[in-house]
Amino acid sequence: QEFISSLSHSDNNSWQSALLNLIETYHLTIKAVQPIEAIESYLDRATGFLSANSFPGCHPPRTIRVCTTTNLENAKCSWLREAATVYGIEPDIDCLKADNKTHCMQGIADNLVDVVVVPPDMVNEAKTSYNLKTLFYETVSNEEDKYITIGVVRAGSGINSFEDLKGKKACFPKYDGVAWNSVVHTLNSKKLIQSCPFIQGMSEFFSDSCVPNLPSNGPTRLKAMCKSGIYDDEYGAMRCLTHENGDVAFVSKNTFTTFFKDIKQKGDIRIDAKDYKILCENSNEPCHLSWAPPGQAMIKSNVTILWLKDTLDSFLQMDNLFGKYFKSLTTPFTLFGLFDGKPNILFHDATIKLRDVPKSKNTDTMEKEYDSILNNVGECISSMAAIPSSFQISVYFIISMLLLFKF
Repeated sequence: QEFISSLSHSDNNSWQSALLNLIETYHLTIKAVQPIEAIESYLDRATGFLSANSFPGCHPPRTIRVCTTTNLENAKCSWLREAATVYGIEPDIDCLKADNKTHCMQGIADNLVDVVVVPPDMVNEAKTSYNLKTLFYETVSNEEDKYITIGVVRAGSGINSFEDLKGKKACFPKYDGVAWNSVVHTLNSKKLIQSCPFIQGMSEFFSDSCVPNLPSNGPTRLKAMCKSGIYDDEYGAMRCLTHENGDVAFVSKNTFTTFFKDIKQKGDIRIDAKDYKILCENSNEPCHLSWAPPGQAMIKSNVTILWLKDTLDSFLQMDNLFGKYFKSLTTPFTLFGLFDGKPNILFHDATIKLRDVPKSKNTDTMEKEYDSILNNVGECISSMAAIPSSFQISVYFIISMLLLFKF
């Protein structure tokens, strides 16, 4: 035992080391190393180095208050806030939860929050009812990820143009949404709306229809076919058409595709995609009525240019760090994609980049962008106003002469 314990590897060329190699299956050579130094103390030795948190903050302090509507949205927003703080992004963000998007928009108008991301159907409401404007768009690269508004009719209906829709029953996802405003713009540009305001002209152009969320004082004809909870939203508009209650449904192209797939999975063989078609007046021109990105962030219209630039820069920095094209090898947080196993939380999964224009690339030449349509709906001109003034004068003259002779 004393002999064996005297053997060592202190001299690798000695017979004692060779004997010990024969006896042992392995051996360890222990060498002393310096203890691992903390990153902070190591970096402190660098001349002039300042960490992200060492930089002075905004003066006066500024915080971007983001409005969320669900617990998951608020949780993701909180993670985003922590990640952005670690990377020194300023102004920082704060997350405030409301019951729904409408409350968020009202909160912005009341200066309780600063930013809310809304779907295309709520953009016009945000602009007209709450005096908001767009901060940035969720842009997508694939056409199928855009909200593309189309008109869907039965294949054998004989409806081939918008003129053919006169007196027909129409199904809309909601009032003042993308589909509604796109149809108003299209009919007005073709001079097919004969009365003002537009809602009255639409009720005279179509027969009994379904327009969910129509104002309480709106024309009864536009809500004559509605069934609460059945004909609401995108799928509701398609059900309105396929139940043979409507002649045309104005929905997104993606809904037109997925609706029939879902129906097939549920075993409803009575409804088939081949029995329906997209209304297209001219195959040489785009058949869609409009297109919009999946979402956009809204802010107050009267913010300062400095505040707008700071806020936009903060979100664009977050996009660079945590978006689809982050610079580092790994990212601690993903802005787009599943969160806690759920899709489209706070931002849409299909989003590839946040931009201050609707298109992901300047080379995107797709026509009929929704924002431009909202800005160019045109003035509502009734059929009486469209009559030449000379003709109106003649009519008034004849009526005046008849009254003169009568009395």
